Amino acid sequence: MSRRPSARLLQEGQVDPNKPEAGLVAAFCAAALSTRIEDPAEVLQNAVAHGIGHAALTDNFIADAVRRLGALWAEDRISWTDVTIGTARLQSLLRQMDKGIDAGLAKRPDAPRVMLVSGVDMAHTFGPMLLAHQMRRQGISVALSLETTPGTVCEIFGKTAPDAVFLTASHCDGVETLAQLVKEVRVFNSGIPIVVGGPLLCTETDIARLIGADFATSDLEKALTLCDLRILTARKFVNP
Repeated sequence: MSRRPSARLLQEGQVDPNKPEAGLVAAFCAAALSTRIEDPAEVLQNAVAHGIGHAALTDNFIADAVRRLGALWAEDRISWTDVTIGTARLQSLLRQMDKGIDAGLAKRPDAPRVMLVSGVDMAHTFGPMLLAHQMRRQGISVALSLETTPGTVCEIFGKTAPDAVFLTASHCDGVETLAQLVKEVRVFNSGIPIVVGGPLLCTETDIARLIGADFATSDLEKALTLCDLRILTARKFVNP
């Protein structure tokens, strides 16, 4: 049974209107755990109204709120159901904010294209969705494939022709499964750069070699540079 958060936990989410950034992470957490489904969107609208920028909201405050929910669960202060539903509600804010991105850049025929793939064992899909959101902000066209299993890469490549493949790997993803995904990508494009990132890099330092990827990093800017996509975005969008 889901344990509702305590009154004190919800009070931690109160935001000082004179200092809108103070307590904003707690405000997002409280909204995600609230019984009112409108609360997360209202916190977001209030933050925007106080001048907090798009990138700061997604990359810092909302992302930190998701991590905070995980910490609350680890501390046994909320249930797994609470953290799952709460994360999904915060994740919905990413989709809402995606609509505010200038889609024209990513839809240009010469826009850099990335296939972002996550395995079936990702506990939550917030991380890959945030990464896709960050790339779209930079004018990169992203094909996001969640809960990808070996044997489905053919279908994905039938819909897109990416310039690079980014593979997110969790602690639960097996090396053999990841290696099979990489192998299937190579069948369609043997020379395409493949970058593996995600939580698994903390324990498998040699993961790129083990699965046949070209690079291993969880730093987006470094990944874009390694795949020469930083050069493409600079040439095509900063100085078109």
